[in-house]
Amino acid sequence: MDNIELSISELVEDSPIPLTKSSVIRKELSLFTIPVYYKYRFTFQPDDSLDYQKAQVRNIINEMKKQDYILDNKYTASIEHYSVGMSSAKPHTHIHFMSRAKSDTIRKQLAREFNMIGRVQCCKAEVNVDEPKFWRYPLKQQQGPSKVYILYDGFDKQEIIRMCDIAYEMWKVSAEVSVAKREKVEETNTLKDRLFIYLDTLTLITRYDVISAALMYYVEKENHPVNNQTIDGYVNLYMLTKKMVSYETYIKQNFKNI
Repeated sequence: MDNIELSISELVEDSPIPLTKSSVIRKELSLFTIPVYYKYRFTFQPDDSLDYQKAQVRNIINEMKKQDYILDNKYTASIEHYSVGMSSAKPHTHIHFMSRAKSDTIRKQLAREFNMIGRVQCCKAEVNVDEPKFWRYPLKQQQGPSKVYILYDGFDKQEIIRMCDIAYEMWKVSAEVSVAKREKVEETNTLKDRLFIYLDTLTLITRYDVISAALMYYVEKENHPVNNQTIDGYVNLYMLTKKMVSYETYIKQNFKNI
């Protein structure tokens, strides 16, 4: 984490953004509005360079500051290139902050300012917020090979390093669970394909009980434990696929009480 890129100094160089009369009025009016936790996401085009992505995130945050959208100048932000399953995804940014502005106001202002026609952006209000998790979320891929770019304000460097560590470990566990689920689905599909290929090699096999017995024999020979309910599902699917039984007959036989 020593080489973490902390680019807050790049956001506003010297003097703070000057307040105009309209921004002062807007700020005074906003004091009567309850602050909201916001998750902002913007999706880049696949051919947008990394330099462009970094500059755009800085520009978006600067515009939010200029419009007094970021409460107490506190936010976490990042660029991510991976999905929850650790597979590559369209490059996108997450910016988490609190604001008294409406989500539509924020989104429309950014769309006007940066000509975001055809670009995907979302500004979503969060309820029942777990605050540590909320601020950590944009930092979840900012370790190891998944690290791209982060920005923040309102936290010190040690806090951010600790938040990155926790967020990354939680994301890694979620990713492993997601991969395991996907592999389970792929394994199930593969087993179904193997079962159907095996049944296709048998001759004169059209009765439910014969198909069921054949499948039981196959899975036991393969040492692949499958319960009776799963076997029944495969038998029904095979018979429907091979048109040994019509959907109308299947429904009448299995859903008599409907």
